[in-house]
Amino acid sequence: FWHIAIFGLGIIGPGIFGPGIFGLGIFGPGMASASETITVTIKGSDQGEIFASLFTKPGNADIHFTDTDAIRQWRGQPNADGTISFAISDINDGIYAIAAFQDQDGDGALSSNIVGMPTEKYGFSNDARGYFGPPDFKNAAFQIENNRATVPLIIALK
Repeated sequence: FWHIAIFGLGIIGPGIFGPGIFGLGIFGPGMASASETITVTIKGSDQGEIFASLFTKPGNADIHFTDTDAIRQWRGQPNADGTISFAISDINDGIYAIAAFQDQDGDGALSSNIVGMPTEKYGFSNDARGYFGPPDFKNAAFQIENNRATVPLIIALK
């Protein structure tokens, strides 16, 4: 199911956005101190909290956009125009991807229909889309060099 593939077990609990890691700056090993901040803007609607996760692909590891793959998470209420911005700082140069969804029904999870397709707005960096699941990491990937992203980080939730 999509909610399993994108955000773990479909419950935004201790594994991804729950207490203990969400919003506390927990990130992977070896993160360096950076002097600048990279802004990620997510465009959804004004209906429901937006959840976002940052991923990286060390070596040849497989990334499936699950809670165990996320190195940072954010959540927040969008502005009246449906946008929200998150800051990425203190991060090494490398290849990253972002997955996000808007919790329109307030259950803390990406809701899906009987066949597992999302019923709430979701999106990935580079506007990447998958077929019958999340996109390949390479399609959602962007590079950070010298504390700057190589592409604008604007994600439109659909």
